[in-house]
Amino acid sequence: MSKASMDRLLNVLVGDTFVTHGIASVKESFKAEVWSEAARVLARQSNQTCNLRCEGCYADSGAAKEKLEWRIIDRIVKEARELWGAPFIVISGGEPLVYRDEGKTVLDLAERHPQSYFMMYTNATLIDDEWPAG
Repeated sequence: MSKASMDRLLNVLVGDTFVTHGIASVKESFKAEVWSEAARVLARQSNQTCNLRCEGCYADSGAAKEKLEWRIIDRIVKEARELWGAPFIVISGGEPLVYRDEGKTVLDLAERHPQSYFMMYTNATLIDDEWPAG
C-alpha cells in the first residue's frame, strides 16, 4: 500500500469514521433532523454482473444489464459524505471492476471523491496492465 493510500485510510477510516464517528457538523445536523445517528460506513453494490460463474453465487442472478447509472452512484457517494457524514464506502458486486457507465469505472468514483475512502470486494481477475482502459 502506498504512503498516500495509507494516510488516506488512517484519516478517513480511523479519524472521520471511528474516532469522530463521522464528520461532526454533518453528523449533528443529521441527528437533529431525523433523531437518529447516521451511518458511518456506506456499503453499496455497483452491479449484479460478474466475469466468473461461481456455483451458488448470487452474481448474475438478475437482469443482464442490471446496474445503477453513473450519475446515481456519484450522487450516493456525494450525499453519504455531505448528508450523513459517512466517508467510508464499501463497494461490492457482482464484480465491481466489471462496472462501466458513461465510460466511467469504480476508479473514477474514487478519483472524483478524494475525501472519501473506498474499499472494494473484488475477485481481482480483471486487474492487468490494460485495466481500466481495456
